[in-house]
Formats: sequence, C-alpha cells, structure tokens
Amino acid sequence: MQKAVKYTPVVLDPNTAHPSLYLSEDLTSLRSEDKPQSLPDNPERFDFYRDILGSEGFTSGTHFWDVEVGESDDWSVGVASESVSRKIDKESGLWAVGVHDGEPHNMKKKTQRIRVSWDKREVSFFGLSPHIHKLKTIQHKCTERMYPHFYLHNGQTLQILPGKVSLKVENHSV
Repeated sequence: MQKAVKYTPVVLDPNTAHPSLYLSEDLTSLRSEDKPQSLPDNPERFDFYRDILGSEGFTSGTHFWDVEVGESDDWSVGVASESVSRKIDKESGLWAVGVHDGEPHNMKKKTQRIRVSWDKREVSFFGLSPHIHKLKTIQHKCTERMYPHFYLHNGQTLQILPGKVSLKVENHSV
C-alpha cells in the first residue's frame, strides 16, 4: 500500500508562478525558461522575479520540506509572508537561502539538496548532501500567514521531494 501512496509536503501554486516558470503536472517540480508563458496577470502572480509559492500557507505548527536543486547555480528556497510583493522588487517578507551566480547566499557552501524547516518562530535550513548539516537558522515573529517560497533562474530545475508515508494498522477485537 505504501508504494501506491505518494505524499509531497508542498504542492506548488500555479496561480503565483512567474510566467517563465513551467510546472510539472503533479505541481512538485519546475523549470525556468527564457520564453514566458501567456498567463493571466492575477494579483497573486509574481511578475518581477521568477518566484512561486506553495499552495498551502501556515501560521503555526511545525512544517518541513526537502528540495532537490542539483547543479543549479541560481536558486533560492525558504518562506515568504502572505504580503510579500509580487509585482515589484521584494524588499521584505522573505526568508531564504540559495545560490546567486554560483555563489552561496545566506549559507557557507553550495548544496544539491536542502531542507526548509519552520517551527514556531524560526526557519532553519539544512543541507542534505552528502549528510544532514545545518546551514542557517533565522528567528522570526510570525504575524501573518507564511508560504513555502521558491526562486529559480533561467535554465534551472527544482524538485520538491516526496515525504515518507507511515501507516499504522491497529487490530480492534469486538
């Protein structure tokens, strides 16, 4: 049964995707291309940078997701506030790590797999290759809904990795 169930902790929201981001059918991976798609210019869509949000936001609890960025040399992952600017340059409301022009940003070295973990008032980032190691922790007072955030530059790909499914069967006798 576990092989029949695929769980992904984050599903991408196509309504927020920059027109140059192309999503997979299952909404768990994306690629960035030169040629933008013709998409409606709805208020939630990013149109300045090549950003996208996860479809489900949160205000409390513990949340984490793992992302495969491979050899991509211009990307970021993290969390964004519901009010983050989508039509002009983002000045606030975004907490992320990544790589820009091949250089790490908010972390000491590049990594191919990364975990974003949100717990109450902090967001932590972990490298997952070749072993798990903490990259950065940022303290934050959550005053609004937060969303998983992803940025990807031209020619790059990114995939949200499936989570593990646990199944517990209890035997109840009558």
